[in-house]
Amino acid sequence: MMVNLGRLVPLALLALAAPGHAQWQSLAGKPTVYRCPDGTRVEASYINANEAFVTYMDRSARMSVAPSADGVRYTGGGWQWWTKGMAQGMIAPLKPGETIASAAGQTCVAGKKGK
Repeated sequence: MMVNLGRLVPLALLALAAPGHAQWQSLAGKPTVYRCPDGTRVEASYINANEAFVTYMDRSARMSVAPSADGVRYTGGGWQWWTKGMAQGMIAPLKPGETIASAAGQTCVAGKKGK
């Protein structure tokens, strides 16, 4: 049986370019779990210096670093995740067209239970 490598290479590259949920988690390792005051939680896996994979309210998104004056701010999937070190972060929804969330969001703390 002869395999046409010319057809397999583009398919393999496409699969690598768009990893799914499980692939992102394996690339990033064990997520950091942040507890929010309302009892929800944020799970964040930091893939590299520019990307994070964040799960919040049963929705997962690959996020990219966005400009910020303080801390590291990630955006993607309709959410903004803004961290201040590894101990806490603020999750807020991004409205269509927003580059910085106008909603207040909530601050979540790593490894602690919400109120």
